Amino acid sequence: MKFTLIFINVLFTLHSITTYSLPFVVFHGIADKCSNGGITHFTELLSNWSGSSGHCIEIGNGEWDSWFMPFPKQIDIACQKLKKMSELSEGYNIIGLSQGNMVGRGVIEFCDDGPPVRNLISLAGPHAGIASIPFCGVSGAFLKTLCSS
Repeated sequence: MKFTLIFINVLFTLHSITTYSLPFVVFHGIADKCSNGGITHFTELLSNWSGSSGHCIEIGNGEWDSWFMPFPKQIDIACQKLKKMSELSEGYNIIGLSQGNMVGRGVIEFCDDGPPVRNLISLAGPHAGIASIPFCGVSGAFLKTLCSS
């Protein structure tokens, strides 16, 4: 009898366990847009692999605005779009590609009353800053002066 009760308890517990994958959003890098084949394929691949819904969030027209729109405005647009997505209300993950990492970080820091971000996955992002001045090994009076300061 004791074994039967334990067995039923285990079955009931296992039956009530469900797997749940959080949805995710992708912020693309500079000079890219959500409708480009690479970004579309990347988002679909991650969605299929994780079993969760994935969305690429476009800011403005993508290619042009990723260069010329001020960052605070890009972050505000992203925030407003995320707030309208009811499927993110329980939380979501951000996947940032290159410059998209900075948009994702801005959303985390400045998107008040938005859906909760659970994780920021940074791919090829500039979060670590610049370790050195590019081309400091190249000869030239100007670069030698610049690199030595």
